[in-house]
Amino acid sequence: MGINTGMTNLNKFSTLFFLFLFIFFAHFFSKVSYITDSRWTLQTSWALIHHHNFVLDDFKPAIERNKYYAIEERNGHLYYTFPPGTPILCAPFLSVLEKFAKHVYYFDILNLLQSSNQGGMEVFLASLFVALAAVFLVLVLLQWQIDSWIIWLSVFAFAFGTSAWSVASRGLFAHGPSMLFLIAGVWCLNNAVKNKEWLWLAGFIFGFAYIIRPTNSIPLFFLGLYIITIYRMQSWRFIFSSGLLLFLFFIYNHSIYGYFLSPYFSPSHIGKMHHLLGGLAGNFFSPSRGLLVYSPFLILLIPLLILAIKQNAISRLQYILIIIIFLHSLLVSSFDYWYAGWCFGPRFFADMMPFMVILFAVSLQAYISRASALRRKFIISTAVFLCLISCWINYQGANNAKTFEWNYLPNNIDENRARVWDWNDIQFLR
Repeated sequence: MGINTGMTNLNKFSTLFFLFLFIFFAHFFSKVSYITDSRWTLQTSWALIHHHNFVLDDFKPAIERNKYYAIEERNGHLYYTFPPGTPILCAPFLSVLEKFAKHVYYFDILNLLQSSNQGGMEVFLASLFVALAAVFLVLVLLQWQIDSWIIWLSVFAFAFGTSAWSVASRGLFAHGPSMLFLIAGVWCLNNAVKNKEWLWLAGFIFGFAYIIRPTNSIPLFFLGLYIITIYRMQSWRFIFSSGLLLFLFFIYNHSIYGYFLSPYFSPSHIGKMHHLLGGLAGNFFSPSRGLLVYSPFLILLIPLLILAIKQNAISRLQYILIIIIFLHSLLVSSFDYWYAGWCFGPRFFADMMPFMVILFAVSLQAYISRASALRRKFIISTAVFLCLISCWINYQGANNAKTFEWNYLPNNIDENRARVWDWNDIQFLR
């Protein structure tokens, strides 16, 4: 059964539902999971549910066992160093899981959280976010009237041929929720073309995306400019909803840190320009962190995009997505730790995967519509081949535990960053 704009709402819903289930279970039952920066996400969610704050004092024994990793002390209380967006988003799900475990299995999830052994719950929720992001990706491509086979190819490539599988669903990092909110925000903006009331939700979504991950300040700012330019007097809906949310976030920060931004969100956290060239080269081409190495179907993106631009096949909103990806690339490549620490492949590009796949689908559609039969066959076969290679590579990250061991064997990547350029020890070939 294909996806197309002419299908009934029931068929469309059932297709998206089964797509969601397929991606969710494929990710959830993948073998690799790891807790690094996500270590205190669910504990923070638990504190929010039971104490209505983000204080982690109840978990001090576990925090001490983990040597205060990703923990900071403020005013005599312990807090999670990383952004509160993901713990906030996980709180309703954790509340449901907690009640289910207590009433069905007579098990208290608090005991699991105290032992820092919540990997199964993390993968469950992370897989849920990625599967939802894939559904919204389909909805966005439908809005732009992309051919059915390109939609399927693009969504398959996103779900299994990118860091969505090998990173975002392996633990409750901010990347999964970030991808979900960014693509859902684009869906809202497309809906706003016919009904300006969608700008309320778009503002909230992009504002919350920033609270999930500070690098999302780029899409928030540039999409905000786009909305002000396009909708003018109607843009107050977006400005008000995002502005109110951020105001509350700033007040929360001030109550804890005495500043409107926490240290993690501070501009001083941004990298330095002298890292930029090396970071760009590594993020795109290195054998163990390169975007074009780990998702090689994106090799087609730039040439196809150039052709689509020449054909005037790119909308104003899609141009904004190009700008966002470009600036995101510069930002993360300027970080001192551009290689993204202990992870698999180009982790810092995970958030941009929905935007990249959108542009891949749009530019592929533009090329196919005008190419000769021979050229269509060539580009289609090449795209399918590269997508399959991408899926195999990211399958390794999601199912082969040795690929994660690469981060510390034979030595710690944080202490020997040159290893990302070692073609004799490529991470996905472990």
